[in-house]
Amino acid sequence: MRSTLPLLLSLSLTFILTLADAPLRAHSQQPSAPPPAAVPAWLASLTPEQRAIFDDARKSFNAADFKSAFPRLTQLHEQVPQNDIITKFTAEAAINVGDNAVASSLLDSILNSNADDAQALALQAHLYGQQNDVTRRDAILDHIQKLHDAARPAPPVVIVENDELPDGGIVRISDYIEPQSRFHIVLMAEFFDASRKRTRRIALESDDIDQVAFRRDHPEQAAKGVRVYSMDSYGETRNAQGQVTAQTHATLCPVPGCFMTGRPAYELFRSTVLGTNKAAPISSTTSHPDPTH
Repeated sequence: MRSTLPLLLSLSLTFILTLADAPLRAHSQQPSAPPPAAVPAWLASLTPEQRAIFDDARKSFNAADFKSAFPRLTQLHEQVPQNDIITKFTAEAAINVGDNAVASSLLDSILNSNADDAQALALQAHLYGQQNDVTRRDAILDHIQKLHDAARPAPPVVIVENDELPDGGIVRISDYIEPQSRFHIVLMAEFFDASRKRTRRIALESDDIDQVAFRRDHPEQAAKGVRVYSMDSYGETRNAQGQVTAQTHATLCPVPGCFMTGRPAYELFRSTVLGTNKAAPISSTTSHPDPTH
């Protein structure tokens, strides 16, 4: 059931690439030609030969071809071991090709110097999640959440694991450190078929609408900030162009119940997503709004 098949990049390093390529915008009332793209220090420090290696590796990395990217990034890391961003790229590639020992060593080299490095922590959560190391995975996710709650740098979303399904599909599970949308989504599982088209999502959410009855029935708990959560499934039907034409929504009822007081543990969500905790739906509707809007 476990898989390290590359599906999508970790948001932390995708964000690095965005920053590296994003041009600075002039704050001027007069129209002018856009300034040249800003080159971050970690990239500017590379020699032309090293930059060529990185550009080649990045093409493979962006295409989720980690088997090709990993040896090139390893080669580059050996030349610039002090470059933390290259180290992080190499660690992520290592995770996605299943070289856990290398990934762990690379991330430890960063976190031993800065235990709160947000990008390295996100990758370490992915590393432990991919291994289903429950204790260390949950400890890292808790660390990231505490950084976020203290208004310190933290990734808004952490890709925790990608799992291969019996039909050749993939499910990706992400922890939303910053709850998303009006549904207050905190965990999301996205299902992709063998052609990597998304077919379904399961969200652990805490919709404001569901809090009305909870506040009425449990005023003391609600006053302390406790919320009620549910697991909701969103199926997708697509046309030939890949556009979503219809959605089916269902509220799932895993053990211990359909509506759960307080945020359930990651492992309960994971077991429901992977089918080891059977969850029958209590309701089903079509054309439900997209939960990410």
